[in-house]
Amino acid sequence: MRLSRRGRRRRIIVSALALVALSWVIGERACFDREAWRADYLQLRAHLEASYANLLWVRDVRGLDLVALDQRTQRALDDAATDRQARRALEDFLAAFADGHLHVDRVKLSKRLERWWAELGRDDAAPVPLDGETAPDVACAALGFGERDGDFDPALREADGFTRLPTSDSVFATAVLERPGARWGLLRIGSFDPRAYAPACLRAWASYRGALTGPCEEACRDAFLYTAVPDQLLAELAAAIEQLVAAGIDRLAVDVMGNGGGSDWVDPAARMLSTKTLPCPRLAFLRHPHWSARLRARAAEVAEDLQKPQPDGDRALLERARARLTALADEAEVPCDLSRLWTDAAAPGCSNLVAGEYYACGVYEWLAPGSLAGADARALLFEGLRYAYTPGRYDGPLVVLVDGRTASAAEYFAAILRDGEAASIVGARTSGAGCGYTGGGVPVVLERSGLRIRMPDCQRLRRDGQNELAGVTPDHPAPWRDGDDASTRARALTATLDSL
Repeated sequence: MRLSRRGRRRRIIVSALALVALSWVIGERACFDREAWRADYLQLRAHLEASYANLLWVRDVRGLDLVALDQRTQRALDDAATDRQARRALEDFLAAFADGHLHVDRVKLSKRLERWWAELGRDDAAPVPLDGETAPDVACAALGFGERDGDFDPALREADGFTRLPTSDSVFATAVLERPGARWGLLRIGSFDPRAYAPACLRAWASYRGALTGPCEEACRDAFLYTAVPDQLLAELAAAIEQLVAAGIDRLAVDVMGNGGGSDWVDPAARMLSTKTLPCPRLAFLRHPHWSARLRARAAEVAEDLQKPQPDGDRALLERARARLTALADEAEVPCDLSRLWTDAAAPGCSNLVAGEYYACGVYEWLAPGSLAGADARALLFEGLRYAYTPGRYDGPLVVLVDGRTASAAEYFAAILRDGEAASIVGARTSGAGCGYTGGGVPVVLERSGLRIRMPDCQRLRRDGQNELAGVTPDHPAPWRDGDDASTRARALTATLDSL
């Protein structure tokens, strides 16, 4: 059968594309350097030994066989014939740890693409100048603020008895859930990332810029992002809590389902929801120069405060903090060789973590608001002292709603309230992301492939000593399953709440 002109043209095009694809595959195989990938794997493995906080926990508690994993990865690299296959071998290696903070962060671009990307972003490379005359919308856009969906999980919106409360000057949605024998207040915290709340940024910048006397550069921007905006968020959270209390609720459920985490204002946010003193969780951290330098820098800041007049009680806290920071820094410099983990299943005899008296909040597990008022380093001793907030805005039965997408700082929120016996947990086990990256963490860029790998440098430890990477298990599981629609989840959730 003779082909039409269009058919012949189509066949020519298809054949040409097939030849291009074939030549690309042949070229990829011809350029493949297996030894370079093996070297990258050994570099990655060595970096994990020194810089991955959960390495021993994943082996000893989860039962990951590191010897078998290493052998499997070596075989995959032996069998690889292209860069894509070799990269997949490393990605599979990392995936075996099932750690949300351990992942490939960036793939190195080709030289041509790197040049194109650099040219594309050249005009935008310099930060947008900010000062007291900068409008709030311009400042917030320059600082990367956006607005994410802050609405309740569909499992709540679809529930019988759900009534949304009027919108107020708060980024936090509120509602009432009328159930037999209970009037539930509902509070939604969709993220603990300040940049998710553009409206709060606009309101914060409107007052922040009034105090500026010159350009707002790096330190000024950091103070706005990490203190001024969180303070605005905490004020709006207080307003939302007051609105719920005024609505006559007799119990409160905080919805952090789907909340993937954020930054340290999570700690005062939790404290606002209980009149109980919530001890901060212990923090275990790497034996690594990243941490020894960090701790010595903090000790030096405390030493500067000790050069100034301080009340006797504050001076004692500062002196104890300096001694503790110095001792922890010394401990962080004691090495631990874990290189045998990949060939020997026996216990290594040491740990790459320091598990001393140090907390996710700083040197102390708790200090009252207003403490150390004359110390510039007060937030290093207890992170909550950075913020303007009043604890105990709510004093009543409290539930935290979680699911498999609740992660990182949101897990901290649930855990500190549960471990402080201030709340019960309802829903499904959380993601199990745990502690992430302090001061940027200790990433590695593999020398040959250019893959950039991020890994956590710390562990947050629950009251029972369990690593938060295990996830937060609900006290009252909601009987839903993956794939259930919103109405099914709503029935499961309300049935669980009704049973409390």
